[in-house]
Amino acid sequence: MPVQQMSRSFKGKVIVTERDQKLFEYLFSNKVATSEDLRMDIFNSISKQAVHRRLSKLINHKFVDVTYLRQEKTQLIYSLSKKAVKEYLGNAKNLTRLQTKSASLLHDLELVKIKRRFLKLDSVINYLTENELICGISCLNENSESLRSLGADAIVEIQMNGQNYLLAVEFEASTKTSHRYEKLIKKYDLCDLVQGVLYISKIKNIQNRVRSKEMAMDLKNPGRLFYCLIDDILKESKEITFINARNESLVLS
Repeated sequence: MPVQQMSRSFKGKVIVTERDQKLFEYLFSNKVATSEDLRMDIFNSISKQAVHRRLSKLINHKFVDVTYLRQEKTQLIYSLSKKAVKEYLGNAKNLTRLQTKSASLLHDLELVKIKRRFLKLDSVINYLTENELICGISCLNENSESLRSLGADAIVEIQMNGQNYLLAVEFEASTKTSHRYEKLIKKYDLCDLVQGVLYISKIKNIQNRVRSKEMAMDLKNPGRLFYCLIDDILKESKEITFINARNESLVLS
């Protein structure tokens, strides 16, 4: 993602470093992150205390926004401010759909973990988040404009046996209606832009419902959805195995 050249000093007496710029790009790409995500992916050479101090300074100067996620314990969720987008990520008119906030925090936080896991695999050569695609910043190939219209959670490019393939990533955290599943399956059945779909679900019941619906439909290209549970995705292993409705395996390593 291109970053504008800018002045290093500001009225608020904060100096935006090269690492801060990477943070801005990271938050724009993912929309959300916890402090642990940021410490792992951006601030991996400093202490937790130093991370919190830096984030507090960026929040005070309105470059980063924070949301309180209240579950068993309150968690701080960070996102990019519109001020940071305007000053650091290029001309806003070039962004086809500016989106700095998440409409589903828990869903998008899981996607951060999925992206991190995929990027550790040798077979993965490119991973574009939904925000990168829909905002028109990152281009994958000549079909990038059409890929945006798919509305996938991400597009991953993999290399296997000397060939490159584009796969859509869909993550489902909660059960949807049968009609929603049917619509998604039909969309990808008729789509020639990607060679398959990595369908990741939170629980087995979701996977079973989508798979059953797919098997009951009369499809042009059956078996395009490859299924895996998120717990299996996030395991520390050399491979991730996806299985489609025909019991065919797709192994990413």
